Amino acid sequence: MVLRPDRRVAAVVVVAAKSQQDVETIGAGAPLWARPFIAGDALAFYLGKLFWPAQLAMDYGRTPEAVMQSSGFYALWSIPAALVAAVFAVPSLRSARAPVAIFAAGLLPVLGLVPFGYQRISTVADRYVYLAMLGPALGLCLALARWNGRALWIGGGLLLAVLGWKSHAQTATWRSSETVFAHAVEVTPESWSLHVNLGADLSAAGRIDEARAHYLEALRLDPTAAQALYNLGAIAFRTNQLVEARNYLERAIAAAPAYSEAHASLGLVATQQGDFVRAEAALREALRILPGRAKTHEALGVLFAQTGKLDEAYRHFGEAVRLEPGYVQGHFNLGYTAARMGRAQEARGHYERALELQADFLPAKRGLKQLDRDGEQDR
Repeated sequence: MVLRPDRRVAAVVVVAAKSQQDVETIGAGAPLWARPFIAGDALAFYLGKLFWPAQLAMDYGRTPEAVMQSSGFYALWSIPAALVAAVFAVPSLRSARAPVAIFAAGLLPVLGLVPFGYQRISTVADRYVYLAMLGPALGLCLALARWNGRALWIGGGLLLAVLGWKSHAQTATWRSSETVFAHAVEVTPESWSLHVNLGADLSAAGRIDEARAHYLEALRLDPTAAQALYNLGAIAFRTNQLVEARNYLERAIAAAPAYSEAHASLGLVATQQGDFVRAEAALREALRILPGRAKTHEALGVLFAQTGKLDEAYRHFGEAVRLEPGYVQGHFNLGYTAARMGRAQEARGHYERALELQADFLPAKRGLKQLDRDGEQDR
């Protein structure tokens, strides 16, 4: 069979999309027998929001596990099923068949019949309805064309006014990422991912205690939430609580073995603890997972510099600068290592390059003064 050009394009898109949804990303998914019930639950949820668009949020925390444990798991599918049956069985409702079919078809890829990555967070999301909303829009237009009465137009106008006001009110939650996540947490307090995201915003704003509280709540909801474990480890590391930081980072790696940043941070913590064997192993694993990360090369350089392996340190500092040519600290590290290796002229060049990038970078200024003093002593 020869595919038409449009089908070829669709096939390429399907393959590309599937390549981003590997087994590790989507997990095992719900068992096959449960997927039709999960799909029915999702359709019922969307219908509910369609007719009563209240308590909207970016995340509803409806994981397959949560849905399967809910009291209406085996019953909610009957609501969309009854709607479809009525539309196709009652002759007077046949004008609604196309709108209903478009609504269902637009949602079909994200109902959970085939697992997808976001299901680990929620089986439903407002954005999944954007295309499907063509169905209700068509249905409303057909109704207005068929029942062209004053009462319908007045009712339709009032409905649009109410929905317009509701949309305006909803935009207030999008003033900033903090307001978005704070509102979403208020709507869905049982979502671990929302607590992690709100915690990250609070941490960036310097509200560390509030951030820690949300990370801990995320862990209460999901003890394997690797991002929450990593962020708690980062907070502990910044406050020099190395044992606590290492514990959180080890747990993050156990939950997500391919978490490169967690391996890299564990390497930094182990370096400060003097556990150089564990530090090197963690940093090399971080580089294996994500080879092009300059800060991981820098961390390995620091480790080797502390253990006296200057050639290795110089190589990793050089790789960090190659990956990020404008990396001020990287040029300083190269200069400092070159000076320790007795390569004064090369050290001077890196110190000067660091100062070109950041004129007030004091370590580079001190390095140049030290080179000058050493040069005078040699003379």
